[in-house]
Amino acid sequence: MPSIALAHFSQSDICQHIGSKKPLFCRDSFQEDRDNLTTLFRNTQKSTNAPLNLVNDTQNLWLKRIYSCKEKTCITHEISLRTDELNTYASLNQSLTQHFFQYSHGKITSPNHYLQIHQLDQKRVKIEGFAYSSKHHHKGQPYLTAYATNTANQIVFKNTEDQCVYSIKIYKALLTLSSEQPECHQYFGIYRLYD
Repeated sequence: MPSIALAHFSQSDICQHIGSKKPLFCRDSFQEDRDNLTTLFRNTQKSTNAPLNLVNDTQNLWLKRIYSCKEKTCITHEISLRTDELNTYASLNQSLTQHFFQYSHGKITSPNHYLQIHQLDQKRVKIEGFAYSSKHHHKGQPYLTAYATNTANQIVFKNTEDQCVYSIKIYKALLTLSSEQPECHQYFGIYRLYD
């Protein structure tokens, strides 16, 4: 896919600049969805206190995922996920939120894994994780959510979705997430703070 600065183009414009082999998302039947997401994206850019680079870069990652969709259900699912993400960026106090992307060999992993750690008060945090993978479109999006007590540089928590117990260790701008349970390695890895 071409690399286009999203601040200067809408999703409709991006579809016009792709070339002759247009992804399914760029068909006329998705024009209204593209227009609605463009409006939401631009409104989020204006209203959020999250870093604008985060909003723009997650948009680029999302566009890569939606362009790879081969079925309408995949596109519908991705539109729903991105709408929820943009609404979250616009509504939450992002100054109390840290954003982490999973990295491997110096690059954001594919499929993308993303964590948000919201500071609720001096000792409590809410942890949310998202795993973006086309193989999960029909089964539902893997999701991690938990509330935990923040103690020094380590957080141990249980995911409310699948009951997996995870441990997070934070070293400056790096986060490692691990689990002793073999069936709970969906989010296992090294994450880098994104701000």
